[in-house]
Amino acid sequence: MRNIEIYVIEMRGVIQIIGLLPGVNLFDLGCRKERQQAVRHALDLAQLLEVPDYRLHIFGQTATTLLATGMEALLSSG
Repeated sequence: MRNIEIYVIEMRGVIQIIGLLPGVNLFDLGCRKERQQAVRHALDLAQLLEVPDYRLHIFGQTATTLLATGMEALLSSG
């Protein structure tokens, strides 16, 4: 498990995937035009980097919360 946090946010019409190592650095982990692709990419990165669900933030909510409430509505909006 790492101290990295991953954020999926929309900026200027593009979905950005940002990595943050608190107090150290900010990383551009890529971008996607579609929400589903961005979330899939972020989940793959989180698994690869051993980032826990509570450190993965998808459009303002943690992956833990989204998994508990269902991601379908979030992914289809936008």
